[in-house]
Amino acid sequence: MYVRWKRYARKGEKRYERGVGFVAEGRTLWTVVLVESQRIGGKPRQRVVRYLGAMSDHQLCYPARRLDFWRSVERHLDDLGITGDDRGRIEARLAGVVPRPTADELASSAAEVGRLNHEIAVMKAGAGR
Repeated sequence: MYVRWKRYARKGEKRYERGVGFVAEGRTLWTVVLVESQRIGGKPRQRVVRYLGAMSDHQLCYPARRLDFWRSVERHLDDLGITGDDRGRIEARLAGVVPRPTADELASSAAEVGRLNHEIAVMKAGAGR
């Protein structure tokens, strides 16, 4: 078994840039599946064993999103009963594209979310006067 990444180009999505407004941008969605090779009629074919997860290229910078991706991967690998060297090889291949978030990254991200939530609460309280 091995990992196969599939790329899907998304067109016409818009994002907001401070000082510019909404900007159309093409983004890429990457899905990852676990496949095995088998011969059918003497020809090699790939059979999808299991979908493992998906990640948009613009979400790689968010530790919480990467954690969600890895939780999905772990759940699917556990369901398949893949352990040992096979699991290590699969996870290493995935980590080359979607790195596991570190504890420091997750803590920093959580602190930033908390700070932003506090700022929003202050703004709402000020607007309610």
